Amino acid sequence: MQKPAFSRMGESFPIDDDTKVYPYDGALVPYAYRFDASDAAHLSRTRDGSVRLRLTTAPGVIDARVQVRSGDAMHSHAMDLELDGTVLQVWSATVEMADGDLFSLAFLDADHRAYYLTTVGFAGAVERLDRWIVDLDSIPRIDTPEWVEGSVIYQIFPDRFANGDPSTDPEGVDPWGAEPRRDGFQGGDLVGIEQHLDHIERLGVDVLYLNPVVTSPSNHRYDASDYHHVDPILGGDDAFDSLRKATRERDIRLLVDLSINHCHPQHEAFADVRDNGPESPYWEWFRIDEWPLKVRYRPHNRPPGFEHFTQSDADAFTELTGIPFEQVDDDGPFIETTYDSWYGVPSMPRFDLTNPETRRYLFDVGVHWLTRFDADGIRMDVARYIELDVWREARPAFRGAKDDAYLLCEIFGEAHAWLQGDTFDGVMNYIGRDLIREFTVGTLDGPAFTEGVERLLASVTPEATRASQLLLGSHDVDRFLTMVDGDKGALHLATALQLTLPGAPSIYYGDEVYLEGGHDPEMRKAFPWGDEVDSPLVTLIAELTELRRKHAVLRTGWWRPLHAERDVVAFSRWSDEDELIVLINRGDLPTTFEVGDARLLWGDGAAVADGAVFAAPHSATIVERIA
Repeated sequence: MQKPAFSRMGESFPIDDDTKVYPYDGALVPYAYRFDASDAAHLSRTRDGSVRLRLTTAPGVIDARVQVRSGDAMHSHAMDLELDGTVLQVWSATVEMADGDLFSLAFLDADHRAYYLTTVGFAGAVERLDRWIVDLDSIPRIDTPEWVEGSVIYQIFPDRFANGDPSTDPEGVDPWGAEPRRDGFQGGDLVGIEQHLDHIERLGVDVLYLNPVVTSPSNHRYDASDYHHVDPILGGDDAFDSLRKATRERDIRLLVDLSINHCHPQHEAFADVRDNGPESPYWEWFRIDEWPLKVRYRPHNRPPGFEHFTQSDADAFTELTGIPFEQVDDDGPFIETTYDSWYGVPSMPRFDLTNPETRRYLFDVGVHWLTRFDADGIRMDVARYIELDVWREARPAFRGAKDDAYLLCEIFGEAHAWLQGDTFDGVMNYIGRDLIREFTVGTLDGPAFTEGVERLLASVTPEATRASQLLLGSHDVDRFLTMVDGDKGALHLATALQLTLPGAPSIYYGDEVYLEGGHDPEMRKAFPWGDEVDSPLVTLIAELTELRRKHAVLRTGWWRPLHAERDVVAFSRWSDEDELIVLINRGDLPTTFEVGDARLLWGDGAAVADGAVFAAPHSATIVERIA
């Protein structure tokens, strides 16, 4: 790692006094820093049990240290400069510590002001009660599966990828490629996915992520009627087993999607409650306000956006579920269930996860998919809708079934609470997506984009960053090309950023062939298969994923900003063994950037000469620094 000249990387030496590790009194002039011992981004244990400390400071710090007292012995450990940013620095050290050890932190700014950090803030010196006390059991251990860090993910909405076996199509299936309907099927299945693994492999995919494949009456299948079997219209259990075998042969991992927050009214437990009320053994699995169950329907209070819902929809729901719709003319919401449901949606009754029996059942569902179906990981839907203690209990259940299972969750927004090492390994990184989109379309300039990346990287552990799904599109948001008004150049630059920034880049099926689509269900269009599937973006993705395989720094290396102006950003992906420089020019003019001794690895219209890289307008360029 990069280390300033004041101290040596990895340096550790015994000391006689830890009250002032520098030959200066502690400065009392305020200096921006953050160290929160309750946050895994700042204090955690690594896979081998060592203690890792990360200190965030304002720029300008030239040295940072950790002082450890172990009995009568005292040592000072140099911290490494993990991230030297434009608005912050991140310093880190990994130290062997034992229960009861004491530690404090210190750093030195460019003017040689010394800052001594204690449990209550900075001070002139570290005094008797100022040190943190090590309790190893209370420090989260980060055991993210190494195989997922920096992996390339490909996400598929199964009904819309490929129809490989029309014999399993449901009655009334829509023609392939028809305008998608919320409740319509187009016949996509697991056989079709297996038939097109060559395409997926060509893209350099490491992980295949499938939206739910459980049995369900909907095309999205987030409302399971049977958690334990693959939907027959997708090919059933046998088709999944065949796909699993085929992906194994290609060294592609498989990630499945589950929602344990809610199910469909046809689920056996809820159906039993519907039929037997308080006498049902599952009565306490749900929250029931009135029984017999019903849905109150107030057409006079119809809100905008619900024009599509008609009496015929209400009648179809009743026929399917046995739960009557009752039209009323009093005040109240447009649709009101007499049972707790997800955002009031009648077809998604919520489980009561305060009930231990319900939890055990749903945890067993996850274990079933990790064992019976040999999934490599689980993506959990609507994670922030469920209490954190549920996820803390779920993690050991899932990891007990498969010790390297990847646990991903859906979070829109800041996610550090779910990335403390005790619930999930990674999140769907929508913050990263918005940073990329806003820079490529010009609503963020280079300095603002760079600052956003710095703050994002500092906010969670490095493992969480590398295991989080860095996406441009998904089944829940408008397709990227639609959001940038069809600008393929912006999509190309965004994809280049996605595949060179830290994280697990994720391709949403069809984006690689410029599929467009707005709000639900438009973003779930059918893949436009032809005799040959190709595009400049397919080539770009294949080339960059191949580069990721050849240069580990693009998968797991550190990140450092090098330059930022209105239309240009440059950053480094580096390790002790290798360093690549990425230059993104979204502007209308060419740009030149000093790189020293380097060679061109990738980029149309780019050249390296006399220690500088020349980059064309609207381009992405990657060079390798030569030691």
